[in-house]
Amino acid sequence: MDPLFIFAFILMLLLFKLPNVEDDNYIRHKLGLFMGIFLFSFALQILKKLRSNCQMRTQKLLYNALKFATAGILGYSIFTDLVHMESTKGFFEDLEFSTKRKVLMISLIVSSFIALVEVTELVLLDDRNNCGTVTVNDKN
Repeated sequence: MDPLFIFAFILMLLLFKLPNVEDDNYIRHKLGLFMGIFLFSFALQILKKLRSNCQMRTQKLLYNALKFATAGILGYSIFTDLVHMESTKGFFEDLEFSTKRKVLMISLIVSSFIALVEVTELVLLDDRNNCGTVTVNDKN
């Protein structure tokens, strides 16, 4: 998964107020982000597999989409914890969040957490070949 695409998607999603992060309905925010990241990462994986002519296993695609959506929700929870924790609340109050600054901060934290999960998985699991086989285009 490309964290840059995830960052751009989350940024656009929040700029269009899907979900509207100006209210305090955090459950709706998390559900909206979860569904958005899940669907986007699932579609992005399908496009990548089609482009590279890899075989697709639906179970693996769903698992990866679920993993990234869950990591995104954990990233959003970290943001809300940082905003409301007594030890970090003063720092965030000093920033004087405008809507765009808040959206940018959420997008950065969520996409960074997703990237951290992906890098950790790459380091620990060493899954270099996503297709399972090397494809050679021999047309001669």
